[in-house]
Amino acid sequence: MKSSNQIIKQRRDELTTYLKKSQVATVKELSDYLGVSEMTIRRDCEILAKMGILERSFGKISYLKQADEQSKTDPLNKIKGKIAKEASNYIDNGQVIFINSSNTAAKTLEYLTEKSITVVTNNLQALKYQKNARSNVLLTGGEVNYQKEVLIGDIAFNSFNSMRSNVTLIGCNGLDVQTGISTSQLNEARINRKIIENSGKVIVLADYTKIGKVSNFTVGSVTDVDLLITDSFADPKMLEKFENHGVQVIQVPI
Repeated sequence: MKSSNQIIKQRRDELTTYLKKSQVATVKELSDYLGVSEMTIRRDCEILAKMGILERSFGKISYLKQADEQSKTDPLNKIKGKIAKEASNYIDNGQVIFINSSNTAAKTLEYLTEKSITVVTNNLQALKYQKNARSNVLLTGGEVNYQKEVLIGDIAFNSFNSMRSNVTLIGCNGLDVQTGISTSQLNEARINRKIIENSGKVIVLADYTKIGKVSNFTVGSVTDVDLLITDSFADPKMLEKFENHGVQVIQVPI
């Protein structure tokens, strides 16, 4: 027998699959298709909207294609913002902070305006956030990847190679127990490995879509992670496996 949680997950997966094909549907249409009440569909759609999977407007339910991480229209922006805000609580005055190319990691600076820190990063997004006048931001230098607004290449690598952080905030494309921390970008993989190698405390910021996912290039193992900050939609069974490997896990409510 399937548990109620399994039944709910299966129904929401079927709802999402239907919307992927149709792009837009009404509550009644989804209710008829899935054979459940319109109230149940509304509850499902409320949760899926919070997860950044769909959008509700004027009686219509629309599927949201997952946007590029750097896009201002990223449907996961709200979730990533809450993860970033939580991460700011683990930064203290006087610390040296590494931030990688992750938009979520850079967004943490939005919540650090009251703290005096030194930030070392190859992420040009870091420049758009307000800073404490007593804080310093050191850009690594290197070749500019204009699409992602990050610095890559030997200069960026050597900058991180010559320093150590107290705390590192690192985002990723995937985090899995077996394959560890992974990225889809070859030109960032070597830099991210060096960031982790020269880090004190490593904090991984990963929304639910990254948990259990495996991307192309591994940059670190699960044992490299001291703290994982994710959201309340992350798979609890997967999070338990991380905890069994010594990772402290925090889920922010959405």
